[in-house]
Amino acid sequence: MSSIPVYTGFWHDYTRDGAYGWTLTLNVKWSALLVSALSTFVAIVAGSFWSLLAFVIHQWRARPGEEDGVYFQQQVVYRNPMSTWGAIVELFKIWGAWRSRRRGRAAPRRLVRRSFLFLLPPLVVVAGFTAAGIFVGDVTRPTYEGNNVKIKPVNCGIVSFNNTVSPYEIQTPWLKYVNDTLAARAYARSCYGSTATPAVCGEYPKQSLPYNQANVTCPFGEDPTGKSLCSVNLALSLDSGLLDTSDYLGINVPKKDRLLFRRSSTCSPINVLEYAELNNATDSAAFPVYDYYLGPIDGQTNFTFEYNTQLAHEDAVPYLLTSVHLFDT
Repeated sequence: MSSIPVYTGFWHDYTRDGAYGWTLTLNVKWSALLVSALSTFVAIVAGSFWSLLAFVIHQWRARPGEEDGVYFQQQVVYRNPMSTWGAIVELFKIWGAWRSRRRGRAAPRRLVRRSFLFLLPPLVVVAGFTAAGIFVGDVTRPTYEGNNVKIKPVNCGIVSFNNTVSPYEIQTPWLKYVNDTLAARAYARSCYGSTATPAVCGEYPKQSLPYNQANVTCPFGEDPTGKSLCSVNLALSLDSGLLDTSDYLGINVPKKDRLLFRRSSTCSPINVLEYAELNNATDSAAFPVYDYYLGPIDGQTNFTFEYNTQLAHEDAVPYLLTSVHLFDT
């Protein structure tokens, strides 16, 4: 995706609800620095939070009364806060020392309960901020999910070709259509029907679009002689169903502005040789041209498409695709 212009900065991802939709896109260098800064920030906050919590607990326990040595030693740990791990170690030592002195002496009251109760705050702080440090990495997305970005609108609009300068430029639109078709075929071969996620499959929101297939009757009808245009009795129908343009096509808009897109196509082989005629006018290099009569194109020609045999002989291009779809709904 290095050739695709990506917007960097804050933007709103409408596939997520509420505040989760606000997204910050950075390049690789600055995103690594951001993760490091967040990890350092979590460590600083953890130390400061433990100092405040230890002071609150110390002040809450500082009440007049008859207290024993366990109480005063625990108060010293909370009064002089060290790191959370240091406090845990010291509180364990206090419990172990008083437990070993119980032989032949009066046991401190509720030693186990008191020790566990005041070990709990630093343990919770350690567990909570350790989890926070781990989930800092969840702020960024892995490389294979890097398609969740906002594309700069620098190439939006309709492609316009200049066909008035030279014969080569007349062929430019068709060559573009062929190149787009070949690129789409390569993408489909690599990404459709595969669980692998190569880099090329990350250019779109979804690796592949869902569809249902079914066998239907021939959709092309009959020719003027009453013969079915289909070579077989059944045709293949492919239907994508209703697809959300935001989830599947990457059009980032609020829910109220989204569209549902559906593509339904029916395909069947046709014996085109029965409907092909040799055009009397050959091309400039005297190569024969064939016209295929499978239905007129309204307002343009009385044939469906035209094939110049020069493409296969000299240009090594077996066919050209046009933007006309005969039976596509």
